Amino acid sequence: MPSELTAKRKTSQPTPELKSVSFNRRYFLKKLVETSVGAMILQLFDFGRFPQMPSALAQSSRSQDISPFNLDPRLMYDYLSPVFRGIGEGEGEIASSIGQAEGNVIRGIGEAEGEFARSIGQAGGNVIRGIGEAGGNIARGIGEGLRVRLRDILSNSEAKQKLYEYSQNQNTQIKRELIELIRDSIRESQAEQIELKIKELQSNWDLENWNGIINRQETEDILKEEKDSLLILLSPPNVSQDAPSSIRNNFGIEVQSVGAFLTQYYPVQDQQHSVRFYSGYFKRPVNDINLEQLHKILSPLPTAIFYTNITDYTCTFHVGYWGIKNSKVFKFSSKVWNWERAKKALISQGNGEIEAIRMIRQSMVISNNLLASYLADLYYLNLDPYYQPQFPRLTSELAQEGLPQDFIKHYVDELQDIQKQIQQIYNLELKRTADEVKEQETIKSNAQKWRLVRTLSGHIYTVYSVAISPDGETLASGSFDNTIILWNLKTGEFIRTLTGHLNTVKSVVFTPTGQTLASGSWDSTIKLWNLKFYTLTGHSNYVCSVAISPDGETLASGSYDNTIKLWNLKTRQLLRTLTGHSNTVYSVAINPDGETLASGSLDNTIKIWNLKTGLLLRTLKGHSDWLMSVVFSPDGETLASGSNDDTIKLWNPKTGKLLRTLVGHSNDVNSVAFSRDGRMIASGGEDTTVKLWNPKTGELLRTLEGHSSPVYSIAFSPDGHTLVSGSGDKTIKIWQDS
Repeated sequence: MPSELTAKRKTSQPTPELKSVSFNRRYFLKKLVETSVGAMILQLFDFGRFPQMPSALAQSSRSQDISPFNLDPRLMYDYLSPVFRGIGEGEGEIASSIGQAEGNVIRGIGEAEGEFARSIGQAGGNVIRGIGEAGGNIARGIGEGLRVRLRDILSNSEAKQKLYEYSQNQNTQIKRELIELIRDSIRESQAEQIELKIKELQSNWDLENWNGIINRQETEDILKEEKDSLLILLSPPNVSQDAPSSIRNNFGIEVQSVGAFLTQYYPVQDQQHSVRFYSGYFKRPVNDINLEQLHKILSPLPTAIFYTNITDYTCTFHVGYWGIKNSKVFKFSSKVWNWERAKKALISQGNGEIEAIRMIRQSMVISNNLLASYLADLYYLNLDPYYQPQFPRLTSELAQEGLPQDFIKHYVDELQDIQKQIQQIYNLELKRTADEVKEQETIKSNAQKWRLVRTLSGHIYTVYSVAISPDGETLASGSFDNTIILWNLKTGEFIRTLTGHLNTVKSVVFTPTGQTLASGSWDSTIKLWNLKFYTLTGHSNYVCSVAISPDGETLASGSYDNTIKLWNLKTRQLLRTLTGHSNTVYSVAINPDGETLASGSLDNTIKIWNLKTGLLLRTLKGHSDWLMSVVFSPDGETLASGSNDDTIKLWNPKTGKLLRTLVGHSNDVNSVAFSRDGRMIASGGEDTTVKLWNPKTGELLRTLEGHSSPVYSIAFSPDGHTLVSGSGDKTIKIWQDS
C-alpha cells in the first residue's frame, strides 16, 4: 500500500525530507543563475528559432548575464506545454482538445456539455491562452458546464432556497454557500460512482490483468477516499538501458520529491483543496493504453498521471488527465528534449559531466513541481472561483531562492486573469439561474390561484372544441350536437348558435383579426363564419382540426382521410394537399413565425412541414399511441404534443429533439395549450382533469377538478388570466387565476 495512504501528515511543518528538497532546489537555482547555460536552455526549450544563438551563448564569457530564466518565457512554456495546456471539458472538468492553426502553438478548444475548456499557448508571445476558448468565446466552456452543475442541484430544496435568496441579494456569503452545495452534489455523484466501481473492481481487474502493474487493495483504498480532491499518480520513468546510469538510478527517486513539494502548498488536512500524490502506486512504467484501462476503474476520481520516457539522448514528458465526469482520457505531451545536447552545452561552460546531469535532472523535477501546481490550481478554480491559487505563492518563494519573477510572471498573470474570468462567469450564471428559480417559484405560486368561476351549459352533447377571440371577448364552442355556440367570455352570456354542419364540430379557430371563425367538422367540411358562412370542400372524410396562419391568409385542416389541406382564406381555394401520414391527422398547428406547420396523427407520429412549399421537413417519433393534440409555444421554439399514451412531450421543432416528457395524467391527453406568455401549459385529459405544467422544468403545478367526463379541449385567453375547458359532460368551464 502506498505510504501516503496510511501515513497522512499531521502538520505542515517541513520534515527532514522537505528540508533536503528545499536545500537541493536552492543549490540548483543558484548554480543555474551563476552558470552560462544558454546553449543548454535553447536546446531544452527550442522552438526552432534563432539558430545563431546557441553558439553565441555557449561562447559567452559573461556567465552572469546568461541563465535559463532571462530568456524568452515562451521557451520555458514549450517545455512545460503538457501542463500549461487545455484544462476543462465535458460537463465542467479539466482536459482539452488540442488544435493548431497558422502559427498557434496550441489552441485548446473546450466544447459540448462541457464546462472548463482551456486553451493555452500562442506563438508570438502569449504564454497561456484563456479558458473555454473556441473561436474567441472564452466563457462558453465554463458557462455550459456550470449550468449542468446548477441543474444538478435544483432538486435540492436547500439549493433552491439559496438560489431564491441570491436572486434578491447577491451577497458573497450566499454565493459561497451555493458553490459548496455544487461541490456537495459532485461528491454525492462521486460516492455513487465509486460504490459501483468498487463492485466492478474484480471483474475489471481480471479483464485488464493488472497484476504486476498496480495493487488491487491499494486501488480500492484510493477509491474509498470518496473526495473531489485532485489525484496525481506518478509513474516510474521509462528509462532506456542506454541512458546514463546516473539518470537511470536517480531521476525516478528525485522526481518523487514532487509529492513532498506539493504537501507544502496543498496539505492533506485541507479537505477542500488537497492534492493526493502517490509515487509508489505503479509497479512499473505505464503507457497510453494503461491510462485508458485505469480510467475504467478510477473514472469517478479527478486524476492526473505523470509519466516520462527517457532514451539515451531524448526526454519526453506526458500527462494523462480525466475529470470527475469525463468519459475519456485526455493526453498531453511535451516537445522531445535532446538532453544529451544540453549536457554537452553545460560541459562546454565548465561544468563537470556529473554536475551537468544533476542539473538536467533537477530541471526536470522543478518543471514537474510547476506543472503539478498549475494543474491543481486550475482544477480547484474550476470548482471554486474564490479559491486562492497556490501557484503565485509557490513561484514567489522560488524567486526568493533564485528564480527570477520574470521567468514565471506570464503564468501568474494569466492565472489571475483566468480567476477573474471564472468569477465573472460564476456571477453571471448564478444570477441567471437564481432569477430562473425565482421565476419558476412565482409561476408555481400563481398556479395555485386558479379557480373555477363559471360553468356554461347549452350544448346537448359533448363539447369537443373551444376557441377564444383575439380580443378576449368571445368564446366559441363546437359540439357533438353539430352546432357552434358563441358566448360572451366575460359574462358567460349566450350570444348565438351557429348551425350548418351536418355532423360533429370537432375544431374551431378564430382568424387573427377575430372577424372570421373557422370550423372543421366530421361532415368532412370546413366552414368560415362571419355575417354569412362559406363552405370549403375537399376532404373525403371527417375534418378533425383546423389552424390559421398568423397573417390570416392560410388555413390548414387535418382529416380522417390521412391528409392535411392548405387553403387560401381570401379566395377560399385549395392551395395544396400534404400527404405522408398513414392514419388520421387528428391535430394541426401553425408556428407563430408562419413558416412551419405541425401535424399529429393516429399513426403515433408528428410531422413538421414547410407551410409555404408543403415540403416535409422532419418526422418526430416518441409517442407510443395516438397523437391527439399539437400546439406551438408563443415564441415558436417549443412544440407540445398530447397523446393517448397519457403523456405530453415537448420538442424542439427545428431539430426534432425531444426536450422532456410530462407525466401526470392517468389516461389519454386530449388537448394541450400554451399560455400566451409561454410560461405555462394546460392539458385536458380523459381522466376528467385539467392540469397546469411548467414547460421549462416539466413540473406539474396544479390539477383543476370539476368536470365529470373527459376534457376534450383547452384554450387560454389572450391576457393569460382565463382558461376555458370543454368536456364530455356537455359543459364549458371557465377558470381564472385572480
